[in-house]
Amino acid sequence: MIFNFKKIHLHALSAILVLVLYLVISSCGKGDGYSNSGTTNFYNFVYFGSFGSSSINSYYLDSNGALIVAANAIATGGGTSNVNDFAATINGKFLYAANKASNNVSYYAVDQLTATSPGKITYTNVESTGTGVSSVAITPNGKFAYLTNSTALTNNISFFRVDQETGALNSSDITYVARTNPTELVVSPDGAYLFVANRGTSDISTYSVNSVSGALNTINLSVATGTNPEDLVVHPIQRYLYVLSVGTNRVYQYSVSAAGALAALTPGFIATGVGPKKIAVTPNGKYVFVSNNTDNTFSVYSVDSATGLLTAIGGSPIAGPVGAGVYSLAVTSDSKYLVVSGDTNAKAYVYGIDDATGFITQVGTEVSLGSSNPRALIIVPLSVLE
Repeated sequence: MIFNFKKIHLHALSAILVLVLYLVISSCGKGDGYSNSGTTNFYNFVYFGSFGSSSINSYYLDSNGALIVAANAIATGGGTSNVNDFAATINGKFLYAANKASNNVSYYAVDQLTATSPGKITYTNVESTGTGVSSVAITPNGKFAYLTNSTALTNNISFFRVDQETGALNSSDITYVARTNPTELVVSPDGAYLFVANRGTSDISTYSVNSVSGALNTINLSVATGTNPEDLVVHPIQRYLYVLSVGTNRVYQYSVSAAGALAALTPGFIATGVGPKKIAVTPNGKYVFVSNNTDNTFSVYSVDSATGLLTAIGGSPIAGPVGAGVYSLAVTSDSKYLVVSGDTNAKAYVYGIDDATGFITQVGTEVSLGSSNPRALIIVPLSVLE
């Protein structure tokens, strides 16, 4: 249809523009029966992966810190077993699980915008990896995936290209050498570097990431760290790396140069509780949390943004829930909440984070996950125009 705008009165033109604007805004909403306000809202979807029963629990975390079930304990699918780690694309559309016993990675579509079950996931497919796959990471641009294969048969890193429309992993048939028992890996926030904790040789391997091809180039295959490094995290704002050593009950502290080289800070480490398992940093970069599985406590540290050094806050270590055996940790994108899994009692907990002190206080009630050893945990944030 061709409109002759010279013959349309001003008030009629305005009415048409209002109608068009309404239709545009409506099309951007959730499409779930809710009214569309045209405002941007933020959601946190929380996933727990069971190492013992090979299942995934899906939750929505509301603004008060309550976990609301999206789909409880779905099977991981595709002959997968022993979920050990999660990663997700930055747009929140796809979730990936590293399955240690079945030597593969499974991936899932995230149902982001369904009113009745936000965050529900649907199994899509599975790809084989090396033996003993223990961790998975996706680059910030969503193009590449890396997985550590931690048994003596492999001791390497698998590389996949990610289809950003479907989430499919396309094998490159390329692996990169690591040291003994590569246990955990992390990509720097700018996507330029990859860091791997090698539990068997008690060191860190560092690589640069080609932003176009995803290829890794070794910077240093062996940077000394504490005995049996279990986990590691990169500071989200500054160039610091923190490595968790279960053999020494310490966090080792490093600076990261512009070329990706690691240098130990002084002092080089700080004590944790007994049996540290996981480490997390708030997205605002102010605090670092460690779960100490053996003595069931949390170590909490403030971060000196100028030096990268950690300092234990007052009251740290903080006792965990009785009988929990605290294990996995994840922090919401607004740095307000810490979500925790109990490996012993298979329950989930949410803690509020005091922005001024870093002290954590449990909020809401514990949630029984109904599946054993929930050792994989991830929070997938999503912003939606509604």
